Amino acid sequence: MRLKARARTWLLPLVASSLALGAAVSVSSNAALSEGSFFAKTESRPSLTSSGEVLSWTGSDPTGTYLLRRTVPGRSPEYALVKNTRARPPAIARTAVGYRVKGLLERAWSAEVSIGYGALVPSLLGGLSEGSFFAASQARPGLAASGEALSWNEADPTGAYLLERAVPGRAAEYALVKGTRAKPPALPGSTVGYRVKGVLGTYWSPQASLSYPAEEVPTEGNPAATVSPSPTGPASPAGGWHVAFADGFGAPLGTEAGQDNFVYPNQNSCCNPYQDQHGNNTNELQVYNASQVRVGEEGLELIDAYAPKRAPAEGAYPVRNYVSGSISTQAQYGAGGWHHFSWQPNGGETWAFECDCRLPVNSPFSGVDPGWWSTDVKWTNEIDFLEEWGWGSGCESLITSCLTGVAWLYDTSPLEVEESYAGLYGIFNPSAAFHRYTTVIYPDNTWSEYIDGQLQRWVGNNGVAPAPPHVNNVSMSLLLTNALRDPTGTSGPNPYPGFSSGTRTFTARSIAVYEDAGHAGQNVTGGGVAPGTTVR
Repeated sequence: MRLKARARTWLLPLVASSLALGAAVSVSSNAALSEGSFFAKTESRPSLTSSGEVLSWTGSDPTGTYLLRRTVPGRSPEYALVKNTRARPPAIARTAVGYRVKGLLERAWSAEVSIGYGALVPSLLGGLSEGSFFAASQARPGLAASGEALSWNEADPTGAYLLERAVPGRAAEYALVKGTRAKPPALPGSTVGYRVKGVLGTYWSPQASLSYPAEEVPTEGNPAATVSPSPTGPASPAGGWHVAFADGFGAPLGTEAGQDNFVYPNQNSCCNPYQDQHGNNTNELQVYNASQVRVGEEGLELIDAYAPKRAPAEGAYPVRNYVSGSISTQAQYGAGGWHHFSWQPNGGETWAFECDCRLPVNSPFSGVDPGWWSTDVKWTNEIDFLEEWGWGSGCESLITSCLTGVAWLYDTSPLEVEESYAGLYGIFNPSAAFHRYTTVIYPDNTWSEYIDGQLQRWVGNNGVAPAPPHVNNVSMSLLLTNALRDPTGTSGPNPYPGFSSGTRTFTARSIAVYEDAGHAGQNVTGGGVAPGTTVR
């Protein structure tokens, strides 16, 4: 999962009555907001031009919504709300009218453009009307919180409002709401502050706060939370197998009594899993957040969702337009009450690593990169038990065939890899059902891959990959990740045209690590059987 080289239609503007970013809601119902409804402000400034009586401007506001300001001689400025980057204002006979435009989350107005209208008023061929323009409002709405819902009084003539969200550790974010009620998405474990302002208003409401409980939404977990006492496929070593680690996801994730604390629902930082974190490569397009990690009836779900501009470009990272899920067993999470697990290769053991999982749907050009893998904190050694390279040169256009591979990155400076890969979709559809993916490492560090108990002969030489020339003896943790990547670190589809709505889910019924019984417990830290899981 770390660094590997793989390869307008002109629409008439929408006026205020149809502006809501999601579905329009009446004032008597809550606007059910999602994470994709909130955006940060932008420093961009639009550029406005006119052609005849039509205005057009550059558009970079994340909400896609703009205020058009009209200055008519002898009148106060008036404003229209436009969800487009073109508009045809109503003509005012024998008058030169000035116009400026600004995105709702942009900080500066465009330069003014003037349109001079003649003596005769032409018939409108669609566009804005006089009823689209309103004077600015000085009203200050009052905001109230009840349960997980917010409500406020009518204070803007357009009926549209900006809802500001203040999450600890993050810059302020904004959602556009048509109506006077909203239900923001819950952020478990956080107290979030909210303010509201009419889009033509000057003043924000006082802040109201919502506190969300830290625990996961209660679930029954996986009703069949069992893990086999032996891996599927490989021959039993002398003395049999020992279960070093097993999690069948039969309990909600968390650190309270009875919860599953064996897998931390994020990575890279301890110990607020609901804080957005970078992925593992500079060309990844998602952030990780525990909000995308759930335990359901089928097991653990890592949910990749489209979330435009969730995080800005930073260093070598592109703008991240998605939020997804990851789990890890690194020792650093022990400080937060999580039960870690690590293992160390090259000690003469026989190891088997198994995931009973269903890969996410790989629509054409959707950049999926799910992985079941292991690495040390400093990234000197990495083994990808399974990774789908649905983002690089292995993809074929217009069909869902992309490469799936196994890899041992035995050195990272410079990068040295032993790897094998195949077009898994040519064998079966890995997103249609659960399959058992089992990687076996033998005492001499040669290794094999089994799928549903069948040796995969595309790996190495007739099913056995060669041992790396050398192996770093370091403690390695487990990870499951549902990433998205660009073909390159600097360009490519972002967002992907095949994934600009909805979700992609990587589901695991269980994960397990087996060690030969003759070495049981050697080169292992932590581990055992997770709460809610039975070995049988």
